[in-house]
Amino acid sequence: MRINSIQNQNSFKGVTVTTSTGNSGMAIGKNVIIPFDNTARLISENSNGRYDDIKDKTEVFVLAAGKGKRCLPLSHCQGSDVTKVYYGIPDVDRNYRPTGEMNYVLDIPMAMASPFLDNDGLKWKNATKAQGSFAEVISFAKDLREKGLPQKNVIIMCGDNFFDSKVSPGASKKEIEDKKYEITDYLADVARDDSKILGLIGVKRTPEETANNYGCLKAIPTSKDDICKLDGFTEKPKTAELARKFAMDDGNCIANTGSFIMKKEAMEWLLDRIEEDPMFIGKDENELYDFAAASTRVQEHFGADKCSIKLVQDWEDAGQPDTMASLTGEIAKGNYLNALPEDLKRSFQRSAANNYYNDGIQTTILATPEAVGEYETAENLAYYIETTGELPEPTDNVLVKDVEGMYVAGVKD
Repeated sequence: MRINSIQNQNSFKGVTVTTSTGNSGMAIGKNVIIPFDNTARLISENSNGRYDDIKDKTEVFVLAAGKGKRCLPLSHCQGSDVTKVYYGIPDVDRNYRPTGEMNYVLDIPMAMASPFLDNDGLKWKNATKAQGSFAEVISFAKDLREKGLPQKNVIIMCGDNFFDSKVSPGASKKEIEDKKYEITDYLADVARDDSKILGLIGVKRTPEETANNYGCLKAIPTSKDDICKLDGFTEKPKTAELARKFAMDDGNCIANTGSFIMKKEAMEWLLDRIEEDPMFIGKDENELYDFAAASTRVQEHFGADKCSIKLVQDWEDAGQPDTMASLTGEIAKGNYLNALPEDLKRSFQRSAANNYYNDGIQTTILATPEAVGEYETAENLAYYIETTGELPEPTDNVLVKDVEGMYVAGVKD
């Protein structure tokens, strides 16, 4: 799909991608719709009837916007004319020659979402005002209510979150397929289960990894190793000691990946509460609709028995320069690409490998304007590293480090 067809909003249904550009961290500037050439094909190839019974009752949102301070360094280093999680990797052919095209990393979560979409596919929504991570979802729900239409189940996928589903060597075709759809099957199961109201995707992290980085889920084990009940949240514990209070018996915390399903009954309840109190799921007057707050409120009201967590093994939150560097390296190895068709897997892997390794010398620099400092541009910083063979010394507020051969410069918190 090209930009002129995406702008025809009435032509695409089934999933909403929220994006923004020119984001200063406080407000969103002009709207630019970026073409994702693979989306139509992903929908065509992955809409295989697996979830036909819930498609008309379910809306999918891929969140790719927001004022997020955490994502700002990566947004800056990718350029001012792209969205936060647009992340284009220049394409190369089989001989590693540039084709002039781009592989968009956002296509990966789009591919995971595509089995839920109807035949028409995509609805594109540019956020025109920074009102929080759940703003477009609430706007959608309010619109349904105003039109007298029933609410829908809402599936949320974060555009900077990536999941992998590794299988054992020698796995059967069915085992490979079941693993490919492991997460979306869970979301569909929650949608079909009248006893459930909320389902989240979580991943184990040590208390040290969790502190200051991830929202932490209070989990109650069940008879299934990969399913827990959700008994509460804490938003990014400040210390490892605080995080340990939410740890499971094995000592690990359950980090919230930010991907979840919220049932239509919960959406109705949230709308009622927001009408009574506009700040019900708000952080402040600039962020009235926060999805972590929405999930917390729903869990507190409906209780642990109605809220569950699916534990996954492999997850990458690529919203920062160093984690984007790590994801690029994983894609170069062929990981995190399960939802893509085989030829697109190979294309992404070649592109990432070419981007990540160049005759053994890494030339891709991810850096904020502040971090490159006296070098003025990332290109100049790259030239310094290549010609001297050294990393520049970090300053009081600038961090420069080597992430598996990729030089990453970022501003310290």
